[in-house]
Amino acid sequence: MAISLSFPASRRVIKQGGFLACWQVQAKISTLVMFGLIAYSVWMALIVMLAWALLATFVYYVARQRGLPDLLANPAAGSGAAMRTGQILGGLWLVRINAFFFANVVRPLLRDGAVRSKLVRGAVLGTGLTLFGVTTNQHMLQAAGYRGARLLALSTFGSFLNVPYRIFSGAITLHLLVELINLHAPKSYV
Repeated sequence: MAISLSFPASRRVIKQGGFLACWQVQAKISTLVMFGLIAYSVWMALIVMLAWALLATFVYYVARQRGLPDLLANPAAGSGAAMRTGQILGGLWLVRINAFFFANVVRPLLRDGAVRSKLVRGAVLGTGLTLFGVTTNQHMLQAAGYRGARLLALSTFGSFLNVPYRIFSGAITLHLLVELINLHAPKSYV
């Protein structure tokens, strides 16, 4: 069975795939930059990474407004098995397994009327906005019913939660790694 795409559809797939590939590259580079900056200065890392996250938030928001699909959304019921599998694998590739599963587990809790307690809904969103980056944040906010300027504002707020968390956990990781190396290095090297 051959897969056939029309010219506009294939052009859209290539364009969106190119954006997602570039998005992955910038995510990997941002992680390397973050650890390099943490080794130099935690405060410098906080400033640079916050600016990076705010820019990424705006770029991703604009891309989603221009038709970039949400790979974390439930695959469409009418789409074929190959398309559903591709969307699931694309979501895993885009945000990593922990964010993918978190988004899929909490999505039902974020729908209107699913959770009667605003406290539970706020805790779920606060946890997600703190632990995960732009892609997962905007997905969860859309699942909770936020659109337009409100979605952008809350996603921006999520960057102010996520970046200090990532800097703190990155600093701890780097410190533990250095201590582990010093523990096992011969005394003449230390």
